[in-house]
Amino acid sequence: MKIRDDKYSSDEEKIIRDIQQLLTKNRHGMTISEISRNLGINRTLILNVLNLMVGQGEISMRSFGRAKVYTLSSKIPIARLLSLSSDLFLVVDEELFIEDLNDAFASFFKMNSDVIKGTNVIYSPIPHFFSHDIIQALQDASSGTKRIFEDYVGFEGSQFFFRISCIPIQESDFSTKVALVLHDLTLHKKYEEELERQLNARTSELSSSIRRYEVLAEVAPVGIFETDVQGKVIYVNKKWCEITGTDSDEVTGSKWMKSIHRDDREWIKKLWYEHVSEQIPWNHPIRYQKKNGEEVHTLGMAVPLRTDNGEVTGYLGTIVDITERVAAEQIIQNLNEYLTTVLENANDGVATLDIERKFTSCNAAGCKILGYERSDLLGQSIRKLYESDDEFKNNGKEIYLELSQTGHYRGEVNIVRGDGKNRIVEVSISEMKNNGTITGIIILFRDVTESIRVKNEALIQEQRLKTILDGLVDAVCVIDRHGNILYANACASRYLSGSDVLNGEKHQLSEYIPKNELNSLRSYYQKIIDSQIPDSKIICLTIREQNICFLNRAVPIRFGEHSVDAVLSLSLDTRILEHE
Repeated sequence: MKIRDDKYSSDEEKIIRDIQQLLTKNRHGMTISEISRNLGINRTLILNVLNLMVGQGEISMRSFGRAKVYTLSSKIPIARLLSLSSDLFLVVDEELFIEDLNDAFASFFKMNSDVIKGTNVIYSPIPHFFSHDIIQALQDASSGTKRIFEDYVGFEGSQFFFRISCIPIQESDFSTKVALVLHDLTLHKKYEEELERQLNARTSELSSSIRRYEVLAEVAPVGIFETDVQGKVIYVNKKWCEITGTDSDEVTGSKWMKSIHRDDREWIKKLWYEHVSEQIPWNHPIRYQKKNGEEVHTLGMAVPLRTDNGEVTGYLGTIVDITERVAAEQIIQNLNEYLTTVLENANDGVATLDIERKFTSCNAAGCKILGYERSDLLGQSIRKLYESDDEFKNNGKEIYLELSQTGHYRGEVNIVRGDGKNRIVEVSISEMKNNGTITGIIILFRDVTESIRVKNEALIQEQRLKTILDGLVDAVCVIDRHGNILYANACASRYLSGSDVLNGEKHQLSEYIPKNELNSLRSYYQKIIDSQIPDSKIICLTIREQNICFLNRAVPIRFGEHSVDAVLSLSLDTRILEHE
């Protein structure tokens, strides 16, 4: 095992603190002679300590002819940057000895970061979770070859799907480090698999109901296309044309290939017809180019259409516009300069303030969110983002109280952009310390104005829906998989309790339905939720000592602020039908 001791001696620590205090007072930098003279220490010892501090990234050195000037480093430590990311980060040297890992990595694999640092990756627990390809990519990156690919990672009996980035980092001393970045794509992978499963399951149903399919296709939020057995397009819906920027008569037959980006056209064409000839499902990203030159990234999926005897008659497929997602998934291209590169390529805003709450840095995304040029922010108080002095003081008091107690703050803040527009930003604030002394704060922030607006609109729409349902003569309930009644309209409430409203906040079917009937009904609703397929049937229940039969329509939905899986149950008393 390789052991490293990067700690300073007690004498060196004292000299380092003295040098830091000296350079703090002299922001423009000092020479070796000036530092030696101020501290009363010989030049040789001062030079050795300065070299150590440069190597640790604590100070920077610039040469002016024969003179060397030392200043405090303005870079944010890589450990601080790693802690801000939800991705899993691991940094190793060229011999694959672990130098650093972020909290997300240690937490995911349940490792003690202090124990594993200094250990060679090959002899650590890590290879038990990674495939051979990931370990090989680390070795390739240590030789200078950057690799980005997707792979599964197994942990505690579960499989997780990640985008793997192995990026070589050239240090100032010409040594090489490797940054391993794991971006979790598990949910996206499950979404793709589920979408493919649903397409396969519903192909036969769509074939037997052409009219219903055509109506659905025209209102679907995804692009839908159909081809003949040779893979030539015979139908595209309006959404497909909208995504690709074409008209339906421009893409029939093989003409749809012209809408694909010119750089991808040949290999997509070759790959598509290989799938068609082998009659296998298609699942690939496709980059289109509109007539105005705009690029559109999509995820394309298609499955063979088969007759009852298994004969392939064509393909049915979808495309989903993932342009925004692709833009948001920009991988860090270069980690050689930790601060500048990471910040300038981040989608979220990152800024630092000194102890006087003045900007000392702000990345490009942050400047865009705040509506200012970087030069208009640096050295200025964060007060300029607030509408009034009172708002600045009250908000600052709340933030710094939380920081003083926990060292961190998370919340939403109202700001005024440089163009005068009011926005809401979600912030994550942490203290920056140097040898235990607070030197400022670092802020990670994003504009959530639009998402809050959409959320509020969704709540309004839900309330409108409830108002409509309350006026129906049908009994309408929303019930989750555990039998909890999330909503009941006035008609349903009268059946269950004899009143227009169910008293109390939480209700369960078990309060109103006998146990022997409850288990069957709950199992039926769970089946609807799991299959995501609506169903209709006659349901007979004993409610308030009456045996009542309902014509019931059960539809799977997501309900409420937290999108709970549930069933929308519409029930019509069959006695009404008999009366009619």
